[in-house]
Amino acid sequence: MKRIANCALALILALVLAVPAWALDEWDMPADEYVFYSQLSEYGRSIYEEMCKPESLACFRSGESFTMRFDGPFDDFNAASQTIFAASSAALSAFELNHPNLFWLKGSSDGTSGNTGRIDLTVTPHFAENWSSGGRSTASDEAAVTAVVQQIAAEASVQGGPYQQLLYAHDWLTKHNIYNGTAAAADAAGDYLPWTPLSALTDGLSPVCEGYAKAFQLICGELGYPCIMVDGLANGAGHSWNQVQIAGQWYAVDVTYDDPTVSGIGSPDSGYETRDHFLVGADTVVDGTHRFADTHIPDGQRIAGVYFTIPALASQGLDPAFTWGPPDIDEPGTDEPEPIRFADVDDTAYFAPAVQWAVAMGVTKGTGKDAGGSDLFSPLATVTRGQAVTFLYRAMWEPETASAETPFTDVNANDYYYKAVLWAIENGITNGTGADTFSPDDPVTRGQMLTFLCRTINGPAENAEGPWYAPAERWAAENGIAEGTAEAYTTGGQCPRCDVVYYLFHAILSMAG
Repeated sequence: MKRIANCALALILALVLAVPAWALDEWDMPADEYVFYSQLSEYGRSIYEEMCKPESLACFRSGESFTMRFDGPFDDFNAASQTIFAASSAALSAFELNHPNLFWLKGSSDGTSGNTGRIDLTVTPHFAENWSSGGRSTASDEAAVTAVVQQIAAEASVQGGPYQQLLYAHDWLTKHNIYNGTAAAADAAGDYLPWTPLSALTDGLSPVCEGYAKAFQLICGELGYPCIMVDGLANGAGHSWNQVQIAGQWYAVDVTYDDPTVSGIGSPDSGYETRDHFLVGADTVVDGTHRFADTHIPDGQRIAGVYFTIPALASQGLDPAFTWGPPDIDEPGTDEPEPIRFADVDDTAYFAPAVQWAVAMGVTKGTGKDAGGSDLFSPLATVTRGQAVTFLYRAMWEPETASAETPFTDVNANDYYYKAVLWAIENGITNGTGADTFSPDDPVTRGQMLTFLCRTINGPAENAEGPWYAPAERWAAENGIAEGTAEAYTTGGQCPRCDVVYYLFHAILSMAG
C-alpha cells in the first residue's frame, strides 16, 4: 500500500504524529509512559506512582521525607515488609533514571513499619553534597537546566526530521563542552556536578559521560522522543550512553565518545568532534572497525543496582532522510501528488481535515468511485470493529508484535485485521467481546472507539467509577475528542467512517498537547 505524506497538510500532521505523550510541558510524566515502569512488580509500580505525585515530587526537591501506606491484612508482616522494601529500591532506581531533571538525588533512606493490618513505607531523599551542604539551590539549578533544555529543543525543532533535530542537540553538547578529565579528584572532594546534566548545560562546568547522557535525555524528552540512559561497559571501561526511540525503533547515541577533549565552552567547531556514535544500530560499524554492539555492552542489563531489560537496538542506524509517518513515505525523487478529493466530502465539513489526514497517512482510503468517476469516501458508512482496530494500528505505524496467536476463535491469520488485533490485545487496547470472541464484523460503537483510542494513548486503566467505557468518556470530554461532530454522542451508537477518523485525528492531536 502506497502511503503519501507530501502535501502540506500531511506534513504538518506527520509532525503531530511525531510527538508522543512524552512531549509534555513538564518532565514529570505519567508513570506508565516510562520504559522501566512496566518492569516493576505490582508493589514497585504502586510505589513509583506515588513518587510521581506532586506532593512526592515536592519532597524530592526539598529533601523532606514522605510516607506511603499499604493496607493489609498481611499474613506474614515481616515477609510483606521485606517485599515492599525491595520493591521500593527498584522503584526508586527506575524513578531516578526517568527523572534526570532531579539530578541532585543520590538515593534515599527507606524504612517500613506497621503491623499485619498496615505497612508504612517512609522515603527520605538523599541529596549530593553540592546541594545538601554545598550551598547550591535545587530550585535555581533545575530552573537553569530547564531554560537551556527548552532553548536547545526550540532551536532543534525547526531543523527538519528526527535525525536533524537530534543531531542539533548532539552537536550542541559536543560544541559547548569539554570532557572532564579530572573527575576522580572531583568525586574524592564530594563534587557531584560532573555527573549531572547541569555540568553539560550550564555554568561552563565539565561533564563526564553521565552528565552528557542525562543532558541529551532531557533534550530528547523536551522534543518528544523517548530516551533512556544506559549504564554498562564501552571498550572495557564503565560508561554511560543513550538509547532513543523513533517510530518504535531504538537507536544508540554516545555523545561522550563523539566529543574529544579538544573543545570548549562556547567555542566553534574544533574540528575534532565526530558523529560516529549518533543514532546508530547494533550492527553499525563505528570508528571504522567495530560494530556498536561489540564496543558498547549494557552491564548485564543492570541499571543502578537493579536489573531491568534494556530495549533492543535496531540493526542499522537511522536513515537521515527519515521523516515521521509510515516507513515507506517520502521517497526521494518522486513527484508530489495532489491530495485526494472526495465527491462526498465537502471542504467545509467538520470531518474534512480528518479525512485528508487519514488518507495522507495511509490510515484508510476511499471506498470507490461514483458514476462520473469521482472518488468517494462514504463518510456515513458503517465501520466494523475489525476496520476500527486496523485504522488505529496503521496510525501507530503498524508496530511489530511479540505474539503470533490470538485467543479469539473469530480472528484468523489470513484476515486483513489479524496483526492489528494481535497488537491491540498485546497492548491492552481491547479484551474482545467475550472469552474467545472479538466480533470483528460487528459495527464499532462510539464508546468502543473512544475506549480503543484512550487505551492506546494512556494505557489500560482500572475503572473504579462507572462502566467499562467511563474512563474513555472522561478522557474524551477533557480533550475535546468528540466535540464538533454532527450527531449527538451516545455510547452505544454506531460510529460511522467520518467520526471514526475524526476521533482518531483529534486523539492524535491531543498527544501533542
